[in-house]
Amino acid sequence: MTKCPKRGIPSQESVTDLTTLVNLVYYREVAETKAMTEVLSQKIMTEGKKFYDVWMYEVSDQIQNMALAFAERFCLEAAMSKFNDLTSG
Repeated sequence: MTKCPKRGIPSQESVTDLTTLVNLVYYREVAETKAMTEVLSQKIMTEGKKFYDVWMYEVSDQIQNMALAFAERFCLEAAMSKFNDLTSG
């Protein structure tokens, strides 16, 4: 990320430039991973639930969100790589 999602991006007048949009995609993946870590930590370490039960029955929405964030970032990187190939050559 090249812009701070807590201070830099909110202070901008517009978030429609490419750099900001790319940063938001990266930030989403980080935020989803952090949220999943917190939920798993709470349920497994604090509440003493079994990992398998939590993973299979309680966090399916968070798993889907995290997977989608990863896929969006992965596709963005591939698209930006092709874009850079076209614009630099």
